Amino acid sequence: SGELLRLVIAKMAQHPAGCHPASYALWYEYVAGRNPALKEAVDAALAEGRPIDNETVHALCTRFVADPDSAAADRLHTDLHRLIGDLSQHAATAETQAGEYNDSLGEYGEQLRKGVDAAMLSRVVQSLLEDTQQMRSSAETLQGQLRESNREVEKLRAELERVKGEVDTDPLTGISNRRGFERVVELAQAPGGRGLAGACLIMLDIDQFKKCNDSHGHLFGDKVIRCVAQVMISHIKGQDAAARIGGEEFAILLPDTPIEGARTLTGDYLSGRK
Repeated sequence: SGELLRLVIAKMAQHPAGCHPASYALWYEYVAGRNPALKEAVDAALAEGRPIDNETVHALCTRFVADPDSAAADRLHTDLHRLIGDLSQHAATAETQAGEYNDSLGEYGEQLRKGVDAAMLSRVVQSLLEDTQQMRSSAETLQGQLRESNREVEKLRAELERVKGEVDTDPLTGISNRRGFERVVELAQAPGGRGLAGACLIMLDIDQFKKCNDSHGHLFGDKVIRCVAQVMISHIKGQDAAARIGGEEFAILLPDTPIEGARTLTGDYLSGRK
């Protein structure tokens, strides 16, 4: 904690933002390395030569520190509401134009039933061609609007997947967090899922981790946690799921794995003998 404090104060002193809680929170997240999205945004601002002033600090904290999940959900909700409104407007416009075209066809049909001379027939045909061309143009416009809406839907879907991934992912290690691990278990137990019959669950933690933190600092402790996570994911495969469920505690779910396989994993790979 003292090491982090020293690094944070040094960062704060380099920029015009005041020494207030929001600024401290931003730089604490930055130097601790636990918020990759925030670090990327700050690094981009620094690379562009933009000062980290009070306005920038509050904007970054609102987006990445205060409640990123809530902010992302609000943004998605707003975009989705706007998209639905656009689609409704497109549909209403198309319905109006189709109705007007249908009325025009009815009028032309009524005129033809009454009988027309050559001049009148020519005018009716010309009007029909003009209305048809207008309807075709409107249809092409609607098609373009729908294509654009489809692209926006795909963007929203990708954003939703990204947010969902962030919610289920531990930012320090990149593996699932407790929520993500619980989701894996729920999906396995859901109708049509693989089920948990024949599965093995490995629970592990890092021995003497508090002593490691006290002796070498939290930055070193974070590196230890990341290394353990890397060892875990390098030795699992397929449907296996690894997660950091809290602090220095981890879990691995091994579907359709006999107990001997789980013992091999814990006894050989995780102990470092292989």
